[in-house]
Amino acid sequence: MKEYRPPKKIGQKAPLNCLVLPGQHLAAWKATQRYNMSFGEYVGALIDRAEGRPNKLDGMQQGTLPIAESWDAKNAPRHKRDTLPFSENKSQSD
Repeated sequence: MKEYRPPKKIGQKAPLNCLVLPGQHLAAWKATQRYNMSFGEYVGALIDRAEGRPNKLDGMQQGTLPIAESWDAKNAPRHKRDTLPFSENKSQSD
């Protein structure tokens, strides 16, 4: 095995060029769309996951609470102007 030599960075990141099978490319593209990530972010998250480090993918799989459970919209405080008809909702300076 050769000795590791760090590549020249572009900003704070190092380039990673590789070839993958067409099916792998499609699966990666679909994942980037699902997770709203770039290819680089996705590959980086997979590398972090394989190394047992925290990563963006695992953080996104925790799920989110529905709005109704996390915030009670029915009992939320409302501003007086929120309930007025449109014509009355304008301020006098408009």
